[in-house]
Amino acid sequence: MVDDQAGADEAALNPRTSRRRLVGALIVAAVAAGVAVAGTQTRWFGLSPDPRETVAIDRCEGAVRHDLAVPEQAHFDGVKARVDSVTEDDHIRLGFDAAKVVAMWGVSGSVTSPGRSGQPATMEFTCRAAFYDDRPVAAAVNYGSADLPGQLGKRS
Repeated sequence: MVDDQAGADEAALNPRTSRRRLVGALIVAAVAAGVAVAGTQTRWFGLSPDPRETVAIDRCEGAVRHDLAVPEQAHFDGVKARVDSVTEDDHIRLGFDAAKVVAMWGVSGSVTSPGRSGQPATMEFTCRAAFYDDRPVAAAVNYGSADLPGQLGKRS
């Protein structure tokens, strides 16, 4: 028993053993930190994004482009999507189709594009992307301000 304690005291005082333990602990900590960072960045831990988020953003950006006078020069910024519920406004806009919605996404952001004068302007937008089980996704866009620069050209 005395020999075991003497061996432990000797290992604690031996700088080589202490250094190895420290280096080993640092390596383990670095690997754990790397896995955690990579996992959150690539969603390794079962937190994969809902594929409907990308579809909602694509449909809403497409609906905005459809409304623009110069859609090929549109640049989107700060576009975010979130799962939402069907609102009273959605019920009014969709009518009987509101009962067939399986998911609703709210998308918002800004778009910069030239107006009819050719000068670029930025406009805020919000969009509702309705997912159905029996048809393609429908997107409805609202713009936060009046179309003073003439960005909207194809709106019907």
